Amino acid sequence: MSNKWRYTAIWLISLVSLAQAQQKFTLEQAISTALENNHGIAIARNQAEQADNIARPGNAGMLPTLSLNGSGSYSKNNTAIELATGQNIDQAGAQSLAANAALQLDYVLFNGLANINTLRQFKALSSMADLGLRLTIENTLLLVTANYYEVARLSEIKRVNEEAITISKDRYNRALLRTDLGSGSRLDLLNAEVSLNADSVNYFRTITELENAKRNLMVAISLEPSTDFDVDTTLFFQAGLILDNLKQSALDQNSALAIARMNEEAATYALKANEGSYLPQITLGGAYNYTTQNNEAAITRNLQIDGFSLNAGLRWNLFTGNQRQTAVRNAKLELATNQEALEDTRKQILRDLENAYNTYLNALYVMNKEERNVQTNKLNFERTEELFNLGQLNGTQFREAQLNLVQSESNYSNSRYLAKIAEVELIRIAGLLLGENQN
Repeated sequence: MSNKWRYTAIWLISLVSLAQAQQKFTLEQAISTALENNHGIAIARNQAEQADNIARPGNAGMLPTLSLNGSGSYSKNNTAIELATGQNIDQAGAQSLAANAALQLDYVLFNGLANINTLRQFKALSSMADLGLRLTIENTLLLVTANYYEVARLSEIKRVNEEAITISKDRYNRALLRTDLGSGSRLDLLNAEVSLNADSVNYFRTITELENAKRNLMVAISLEPSTDFDVDTTLFFQAGLILDNLKQSALDQNSALAIARMNEEAATYALKANEGSYLPQITLGGAYNYTTQNNEAAITRNLQIDGFSLNAGLRWNLFTGNQRQTAVRNAKLELATNQEALEDTRKQILRDLENAYNTYLNALYVMNKEERNVQTNKLNFERTEELFNLGQLNGTQFREAQLNLVQSESNYSNSRYLAKIAEVELIRIAGLLLGENQN
């Protein structure tokens, strides 16, 4: 492609911490792998290159055509000719040889600007294919990011479950020791065992979900399914996301809106190209011709002609059976349809942006509340644990405080990644998910 776009997920990659352990599979690596391997992106890239190959002056009829033509003949005949002078030519087996060649150059000097508008239409379609590639990349990266953060979320839930098991195991060991010493009841031991078993079930359920999520991530980036990796659970949030600025960015850079705009532009040039058919067509041509003949039975036995010729032509279709009128009317309807689609897309993008922005703000609010809730439950659990160890609280009260802490930590983890996905979706709608550079 002459104007090949090089896409880089600038916004996403800039928020990835580079100082992570080497064994972790980072979001940056997932994005790079998806850009390199994803089949949908490869297909869209090929389609964009095809459209770029079409958007050339020659395909729009703006360049001259050059052709080489030639022919030759041989004959052997019995010839009898009586001329007006009374002379007779009578020859058996007379041979005749003829050959000619021509180098022809033709050029459409004017055709109602149809060729120029056709080229502009091709270029608009090429730009639209590039935007289609961009949209495919955005959707792919959104899928990859969502899958990556799902693995990260479940990794944190796994950590929370491991902490719960550690607490329950410590409680069970204490209950077992007290029972062996005769200072504890059998009921306390059974309750501690039930809690430990429940936490273990939750842990293994999370392990299954985590392994499935890892396989989903590998498939999303077009690699073989695997679970042999860890991900980075660090999150960074973008500061200064202002709705008015995001609206303007969406109107300028949103891929779906840009495609609708290019579609309207292509329809405009298609209409102009069809309207050009009402004007005359002027052509210029030139040729170099060479002819040779050899005829044993002719008055002129040998003939050779060569030289240049120029020609100009005018063609004006005055009536085409209403074909031109139909084409123009349909082109106008196509343009009107694309204009309606553009306006509809614009309204939908602004609606989606405001919805995404509200979702993002609410997600941040919930995340901050859940973070405070974790802190409160940690303090409550620490105090409850102290009283439980002193024998001032029973196992049921301890378990309730433990479950509250586990639930709050799980809720906080879930809210963090929901807020992050909401932010990525907001950035995507605003047209800021990708950075682009031209070669």
